[in-house]
Amino acid sequence: MLAILDAERSGSARRAAHRARALGPLMGDDERLWLQIRGCGRARLDLGALPPDRVLHNGPSARALELGYRAVHWPERVRPGAPCPHRRSLTWVSAAVHDLEGARAAAFVGADILVFAPVFAPRGKGGSGRGLDALARLCAQAGRPVVALGGISPERVGDCLAAGAAGVAALSPFHRGDPVEVARAYLEALP
Repeated sequence: MLAILDAERSGSARRAAHRARALGPLMGDDERLWLQIRGCGRARLDLGALPPDRVLHNGPSARALELGYRAVHWPERVRPGAPCPHRRSLTWVSAAVHDLEGARAAAFVGADILVFAPVFAPRGKGGSGRGLDALARLCAQAGRPVVALGGISPERVGDCLAAGAAGVAALSPFHRGDPVEVARAYLEALP
């Protein structure tokens, strides 16, 4: 389960960090819970005792390393065009992908995990989802573990896993409610 916390949706980077720290005890107890921090610019957040190998900085690899992160998530706009020179310094790299071409490009430059979106119509954005069939096709052909994102509720976790996803991610639910309770609901839906 990848919980995504965004500074803008949280109201500030400080509030995003507060929400992240609240997840610390649960992350310590359950290795299935990971965290992605986005929208915090060049600020290194006080994340307390969160497991550093399971906290991904959303942005360029060089900035993640500069800020002391060990893992990174590449949005499509910052994914390198050539193999990442910083790859060996990072524990994990995830990359946003929307199709098989993007998945292959992300794998080529060093992504370990592919975050495919949107599977369902995301609640926080307009538009429609690509659907479970598209998720299943990508999972079958990507050659990397795929995490499903976009309109994923705890009730939809099983469908995503049945389509071949290695896990799920969520952003909006972590900004609407208590992040610990939200995380527990997703973790309960996982095998």
